[in-house]
Amino acid sequence: MNDQLEDRLLTKSSVTLIKDEVETKLKRKLLAGETNSLIQYIKELKLNTTNYRKAVLYIVNSYHNKLLNPGKKKYVNMHELMKTQLGSSSQDVSGDVKTCESFASLPTPYGGGYVRNKSAYFLLDSKFKNLTMEEGIFQWDLNFSQVIQQSSVNVVARQLKDIHTIQFDDFSIPYTKSADNAYGRIAVYIEEFNEMSVIMNNNKRYHMLFKPTRETNKIQLSPLKSDEGKYRFFTPVRAIDSLTLRFLNPFNRIQFLPDRYQVKVRLGTLPGKTIIIFSENHNVTDSELILIEDFTMTDPDKNNRTVNSINSSEGYICEVLDNTTLQINFDLVNVQTSILNDHFSKCFIASRRILIPLRVLYN
Repeated sequence: MNDQLEDRLLTKSSVTLIKDEVETKLKRKLLAGETNSLIQYIKELKLNTTNYRKAVLYIVNSYHNKLLNPGKKKYVNMHELMKTQLGSSSQDVSGDVKTCESFASLPTPYGGGYVRNKSAYFLLDSKFKNLTMEEGIFQWDLNFSQVIQQSSVNVVARQLKDIHTIQFDDFSIPYTKSADNAYGRIAVYIEEFNEMSVIMNNNKRYHMLFKPTRETNKIQLSPLKSDEGKYRFFTPVRAIDSLTLRFLNPFNRIQFLPDRYQVKVRLGTLPGKTIIIFSENHNVTDSELILIEDFTMTDPDKNNRTVNSINSSEGYICEVLDNTTLQINFDLVNVQTSILNDHFSKCFIASRRILIPLRVLYN
């Protein structure tokens, strides 16, 4: 069966169509395990046709027959099976434990045979989130390369298919009043896994509950450890191309302060000082780390060293002058005011950066 036909047969609409036709022939509803086994059955089929309708009819009839005639399981000695499939050992193993005829036939939570899990690890960095989304919604496109781009997260994997588990670890978010709640819980919801989420009474959804701990201007989040921070899907998610996260407290969306602003960089009134001018209240406190981006001049080639220094990825510890002005230790004294054009730079507030380690398990 070619990949294009397989992808079409595994869409939600196709699986529902096949399931409905099988149920019509059986004159009963499929059990949850039977539905999951149907998905695995479609994946394992080898068809010699590219005709979608013929493929559907064959699957309906053959799976119907499979349910009516499950057959008897063949049992063998477990230790002999281990020698055959894992390699023989010089150590003598005795006993007569009986099990299925092959490790490949052992059941999984999704029906079908044994599947070796694969893992992909993400570091979701709010500094590289999609900037077109409204504040408080964090989205990244999956980037299956080593090229770092805005709006994306790099994935060291060829593809992610049949995702069945996500696993969270501890991480922190900036302190905000809307996150400080009486329930002592914060929830994270991932839009791409909407159908495999927990539904609350107010019709809001989530995938993981965290215990929050206040730490000065941060809230440390620790996933509930009942299952090592894992959320397991009832049915594998076929594929995703992005991740979109929301934080809830746990019933309403948490609102965060902006993490970046449009600013102007100007010569300070004190020697060796540079001021950063905001057009709105920055809500920054003394000694916070800020990063300046996209700073330029009317003649950046002649002032290349100055431009690169201000745009340093290491950033600067700032001093608050007022609600719309910060000051940093950087000397612009030799730079003429005339070449500091009206170009807006960006100022990123490092304390509002969110780094989320995430593990995705797939087949």
